[in-house]
Amino acid sequence: MSSLEQKINRAWYQNKSWINILYPLTLLYCSINWFRKSFYKWGFFKSYQPQIPVIIIGNIMVGGTGKTPTVLALFQFLKQSGFNPGIITRGYGGTSRDYPIVVNDRHLAVEVGDEALMLFRNTNAPVVVSPSRIQSSKKLESLGCDIIISDDGLQHIALKRDIEIVIFDGQRKLGNQKLLPTGPLRENIKRLDQVDFILINGEEKISVLQQWKFKSFRVKIKIDKLIDIASGNSSDLNKYAHKKVHALVAIGNPLRFIKTLKSANLEVIPHVFPDHHFYVQDDIPNDKLPIIVTEKDAVKLEKMGLEDIEYLKIHANFSESFKFQLLKKLHNHSKVSV
Repeated sequence: MSSLEQKINRAWYQNKSWINILYPLTLLYCSINWFRKSFYKWGFFKSYQPQIPVIIIGNIMVGGTGKTPTVLALFQFLKQSGFNPGIITRGYGGTSRDYPIVVNDRHLAVEVGDEALMLFRNTNAPVVVSPSRIQSSKKLESLGCDIIISDDGLQHIALKRDIEIVIFDGQRKLGNQKLLPTGPLRENIKRLDQVDFILINGEEKISVLQQWKFKSFRVKIKIDKLIDIASGNSSDLNKYAHKKVHALVAIGNPLRFIKTLKSANLEVIPHVFPDHHFYVQDDIPNDKLPIIVTEKDAVKLEKMGLEDIEYLKIHANFSESFKFQLLKKLHNHSKVSV
């Protein structure tokens, strides 16, 4: 993360007044969004409505909220409930341009993006990558899926959706509650009036969300195990308690990963890179201390032939009340065969 990005992030979440100099850009951002939405409303642009239900998992804020493990947990839950879901994703960081891409085990992260490869390896499901979510959705329909899970895409209104799920990070909350770039919000907080479910990652209270508490649920992201990238062997994180470790992290909210390691009593030496960063040899510490990365980082490091690097496997847990309400909404949907 560049020093400018760090300064802007601190201003958002520490309510620094100097960030208001960017307000003219916020007005421009709002104007562009208003015209874009209006063109769809007036019929100049057309939205695509798939024949199967579309579930969007997104956010109204920039930065990481725990979206990817939530997508994985949702896929597993729907699969266990008798559905045949597929996943669409933008494929940020991928260099391939032959869209749509149906991810397989021969693909590399540099081709399809780190998140897409991670999603495929954890599900072995149809994962389709394309900048056009319409194109990806049509591909999933042709593959026989009966539900589309969109990894991000809340603001991608070219694709109509049946269920919207917004996720928040309980630790970061909403910052100064201002729109980009004066604040971290992609959309006005009132956008939550229209969504179906709000998931809060963690136990922390977000007071501004109390007005939507009737559709708010907790999602708990838990530590599973450490997995060695080279060998695939697993072990417990507590083996490094009270020991120094390097933490390499290139995700939307690196602080959460670092805090997770520190909460397990590790002495963390952090190395923070921009989201979706592709590592080079010079990024890797060589002082023989243990190195721990996120699973999203691991899919980019595995082809470098490195040893003694482990990634932290995590998983998300939904409340029973959320699962019940989601299934109820799905089974009441006209597109779902009962």
